Amino acid sequence: MRPDAPCPICLAEHTLIDTPSGTIAVERIEEGMTVWTANERGERVPAVVVQTVKTAVSSTHRVVHVVLEDGRELFVSPGHPTGDGRTIGALAAGDMLDEGRVVGAELVSYTRGYTYDILPSGDTGRYFADGILVGSTLR
Repeated sequence: MRPDAPCPICLAEHTLIDTPSGTIAVERIEEGMTVWTANERGERVPAVVVQTVKTAVSSTHRVVHVVLEDGRELFVSPGHPTGDGRTIGALAAGDMLDEGRVVGAELVSYTRGYTYDILPSGDTGRYFADGILVGSTLR
């Protein structure tokens, strides 16, 4: 992991990443591990992690708590990309995200010292965080 990356537009600690072996906390993902990605046709396919990043954030950093109608939820920085190229911070109740309707998208305090991101191989850079398809900031 690179501890000096420029973004804090990444995932909260303990976010679970979907892998063929089950879910793994983002802070435990390493280069060379296999995760699920979505290809250009939207099919879930395995991919190798080619880059990881761990970014220090200030004590005033805030993340968006996104809640979907189907119960999925995610804590992620506002500038992080969705799977379809929008940003998490642009979401509002009623919007669709990864085939789920957003019922809440609220900025909340983030008390951890770091945020995280990964880049899977393949043509999209997308992966599943807490069961929600997101993009990578590392593309």
